[in-house]
Amino acid sequence: MEVLFAQTVAIPEFTAVAVRRLRQPGTPQRIVAQPGTFRFFLTGGEIEFFLPESRDPVPLTRRMILMLRPEEEALYSSSSPRPVPYLRLELTVKQPDRTEPPPRLAVFRYAHPVFGVADRLDETLANPGPCSAALARLLAQEFWLYLHEQRTGTGGADPRLDRMLRYLEERLLEHPTRQQLAREFNLSPQQVNLLFRRNLGISPGEYVQRQLIRSARQLLRTGKLSVKETSARLGFANPFYFSRIFKKITGHAPSEN
Repeated sequence: MEVLFAQTVAIPEFTAVAVRRLRQPGTPQRIVAQPGTFRFFLTGGEIEFFLPESRDPVPLTRRMILMLRPEEEALYSSSSPRPVPYLRLELTVKQPDRTEPPPRLAVFRYAHPVFGVADRLDETLANPGPCSAALARLLAQEFWLYLHEQRTGTGGADPRLDRMLRYLEERLLEHPTRQQLAREFNLSPQQVNLLFRRNLGISPGEYVQRQLIRSARQLLRTGKLSVKETSARLGFANPFYFSRIFKKITGHAPSEN
């Protein structure tokens, strides 16, 4: 039997922490990773990082995950006129010196499963339950493996899907349909649906709903908008329909977020 690729990655035991923040425009802010802790940053916009090994700022955008090693220092800032949401995951290991780190900067295709794992880890840590600690460890390990997989170049993208996901991201508040995608990319609605299900395991409509609810959770966590205002901000004509979709995807009502 021919083996095309094989790799062994040691999976450490993690203690995980997730923090969601809004980066305000302004002067760069200093951050330092704690001893034994790898920090990972994911953003909903664009943030610039000033790293020790780089003279120029490193832009972090939606498809990227940036890592700081234990006790490493960096500066970060945003030039956006509006606050930029980001998620910081902290994975602490007992023996960081014996742990092979993932790449400094990993670039993934749109809607790669790693982002869903990060969201689930954030959700698990924010809503503790009887099995939360065990689930968080498993999700942290899955997140770690996806980053190592990216180092090997095995996380490739379907270029057609990548273009469609960029199109959806730019028009998310319009709630695009698969019929719109079909017209835009000269495909049939059935071909669009098949492309999404084959690569993401969900339909285009489900993808749009999940991205909208992801944005809704970020807005609601700021505490500045009501459920009705969040619904309207994201293009939902009916707040009751918004609440139904929110509960279907997250398992709880938006008022409990």
